[in-house]
Amino acid sequence: MLQESEQKFRTLFETMAQGIVIYDQDGKIISANPATESILGLTIDQMQARSLTDLYRRVIHEDGTDFPEETHPSAVALRMRKAMHNVVMGVLSPKTDRFIWLNINAVP
Repeated sequence: MLQESEQKFRTLFETMAQGIVIYDQDGKIISANPATESILGLTIDQMQARSLTDLYRRVIHEDGTDFPEETHPSAVALRMRKAMHNVVMGVLSPKTDRFIWLNINAVP
């Protein structure tokens, strides 16, 4: 039964349209689904090798102000041990040189 449950989770993780990134307790990316790679234009290896600020030339709030890495919803969720919901963040894509707008939910 556990193996069947794991397979259902894996199938959902691999096929859903929403991006999912899984971090360890130190904030390092340990996994991301194919949708995340497609949305961000980065491979899991590229994501794991760098910090958020290293991945993109610019990360901004909706009002255009800079979005410091320490205020990223995942960083806050890990540090404060509380869920963050519906945080909008713009990241300048290295491939298209345009902003990608993300609605982020982070749960510790």
